[in-house]
Amino acid sequence: MLEVKSQIAIIISVVLLFSCQKGDRICYVDVFPENYSLTGSEHEIPVSIETPITRIAVFKHNLLLASLSSNKEAPIFRLYHLPDLSLMASFGMRGHGHNEFVSLSFYQWIEEEDGFMVFDNNRRKMVFIAYDGDSFHIDEEKSYTYPSEYAESSMNGNQFINREISISWSNVMRPELKMEYELWNTREKKMVKSFSPWPKWELVEEGVPPIFTYIKYNILNGDNSRFAAFYRNFRCWRLYTTDGYLIKEIHLEKAENRGKSDRSVKRAVYYDSNPVTDGKRIYILSKSDERNPRSCLEVWTWEGEPVARYQLDRELDHFVIEGNVLYGVDNGNIYEDGVMKILEYNLPALY
Repeated sequence: MLEVKSQIAIIISVVLLFSCQKGDRICYVDVFPENYSLTGSEHEIPVSIETPITRIAVFKHNLLLASLSSNKEAPIFRLYHLPDLSLMASFGMRGHGHNEFVSLSFYQWIEEEDGFMVFDNNRRKMVFIAYDGDSFHIDEEKSYTYPSEYAESSMNGNQFINREISISWSNVMRPELKMEYELWNTREKKMVKSFSPWPKWELVEEGVPPIFTYIKYNILNGDNSRFAAFYRNFRCWRLYTTDGYLIKEIHLEKAENRGKSDRSVKRAVYYDSNPVTDGKRIYILSKSDERNPRSCLEVWTWEGEPVARYQLDRELDHFVIEGNVLYGVDNGNIYEDGVMKILEYNLPALY
């Protein structure tokens, strides 16, 4: 009987911390099932040129750092071996020549078997950077140029689904648009549909495009069937299918505040980084408190359910997950006496 009561208590607790309103797919999360405080360790890597890190990623189970700075002598990409973080290869410079870049969007980061793709804003194309085991080079045959019709629409940002389908953020030059996204068939050079009405959590000044109020970080799941959008200034995120169906809208809100307002709690900044996924879960950094600069790591399932929340001992700007290890950088304290500091956190096992 005691075991049955325990199981009932667990079920009741889950219902209390995560519940949805019927019919409108709006969900509320009071607390996370698991909470941890983590202390990181530092790795020091000798560097000759100090540039802020723009993005970090895992590539072939190694650590790839990207830095697009004004220093034309600094490589944009550096690949480090895990776990010892020895330098394996570097590639790309700032400029207009061969193997050079002017502007890259690192939210578009797609790994393939023999390389990865990033979005080149200047060329309006997905550039394929191939890796042969020793060095990188641009493979023009595998790169993909967007048609001009889509290039104008996607100037605010886009999500590359495959070589035919992309999702663009609503065009900042067309504030009359009532939807957040446009689904495009780039091969046929046409918009399939627009979808997802803008949130109404905060009043938007007349004439100001809502995209400036609802800044977001997006990520695709492993098979490109879903994407998540975390709103930078709100304790809220949305989960969609890539054909434009809203699955859930999740608010981090206390139970006693539910239904009192249709606006989420706005902060100066809440979600503060590009999210990452291991295929099963979504990881994203959030601010623990406006007076406390330390970062928190939130973990969610691709069903929109909370898993865990980690209180870190440092503020991170960018991070990535490899296995049960988080690697991150704090650009404010990354360089000292000719070395670059990479932070490492061992994450507890999750269900």
